[in-house]
Amino acid sequence: YQRRVRGRDDVVDDYKFSYFGPAGSFTPLHADVFRSFSWSVNLCGGKKWLLLWPGEEKKLAPGQWSLKEMGSNSLEEEKEGSSRLKKEDDSDSVIRYTIVHQGAGEGIFVPSGWWHQVLNTRHTISINHNWANMHCAQRMWDYLQRELGEVEREIRDIREVCSEGEWENQCQMVLRANIGWSFQEFREFVECNASREAAADHKTH
Repeated sequence: YQRRVRGRDDVVDDYKFSYFGPAGSFTPLHADVFRSFSWSVNLCGGKKWLLLWPGEEKKLAPGQWSLKEMGSNSLEEEKEGSSRLKKEDDSDSVIRYTIVHQGAGEGIFVPSGWWHQVLNTRHTISINHNWANMHCAQRMWDYLQRELGEVEREIRDIREVCSEGEWENQCQMVLRANIGWSFQEFREFVECNASREAAADHKTH
């Protein structure tokens, strides 16, 4: 979209990529870029996925969670189908999650907005793809608004010396630098997809 519709030469990532990782390496807790959908297929090796149920990430303190911090030994001992994980700082809070073991030749689909972390249980090579469509547009919009709120808090010291228009432009510029998109680009993304779907519907009728 960014290259084809907007003509942005600075965008070279199509979000199709490969992961190479030795046994024991891992990706910390995160939700996928722009709150997109994703799939991952192991060419060889194995992975252990921990996927938080939607909304459970709100119970966690930012930046504190990874497989190492949770304790890989306790994770290995989790029983099949277990959905209880207690926070270390609050024994009364229970985080709902799912563990998935992915072998060689197997694929996994990660829905939009699902927070997850991944441990390579063996030396692993995988291929992966992130993509977005109108089905995850609302989550993408919510994400953009949250990120803009963070930008506004971080640069609030310059608010008084900016006009309203300058403040909005500055915030959008920083937002784009941080995550790659601005509100204007998101609007154009939605309009582009809506027009494509309308054209496809017209052809079918």
